[in-house]
Amino acid sequence: MNRAALAAAACALAACAGRSDVDVFNDPARAYADRLDALLALRAAGDPAAYDAVRPALEAEAARAAGLSTMSGLEERGCAEALLWLAERADGAAPTLMELYLERSRPAPERVRAAAARGLGRYPKEASAGAALWAALRDPKELASVRGAALQSLRAFHAPDELRAKVAGLPADGDAWLEALKERLK
Repeated sequence: MNRAALAAAACALAACAGRSDVDVFNDPARAYADRLDALLALRAAGDPAAYDAVRPALEAEAARAAGLSTMSGLEERGCAEALLWLAERADGAAPTLMELYLERSRPAPERVRAAAARGLGRYPKEASAGAALWAALRDPKELASVRGAALQSLRAFHAPDELRAKVAGLPADGDAWLEALKERLK
């Protein structure tokens, strides 16, 4: 189901229940799938007042994966969507959480790690965000989707030629993914 269909379903759900998407998302007693539908509808609507009304629950949702290596698919998606919405709104607390998700010593599901890498691209003035992205890009044990997201986000930190030169200067040391990237950038 695509995002528009999910948003429409969430709106229908909220209307049928006689509650707004804000109420649905903020209610931890609601079924998680209903809360995720409400989150998607709220994010798609882009209403700043709605963001302010759900921000505490959104931050809790974004922190959901802390220390977890496995989550249900719905939980992974909810956490990833929350991270990305916080990043879109340039929430000041979000980069620290995203950086933690990219640390290899802290387990987090792939979808959450990739969302964290994509979200950090919204913070080009944060040196620690750039450092976390470079660490993910250089790590041969990191998943390709996370490394790709890190590379995309690093475009916000560097001019194209500068980024290409920095990547070309990274030692590949048998890292097939990085070797292939460097070859593509030639």
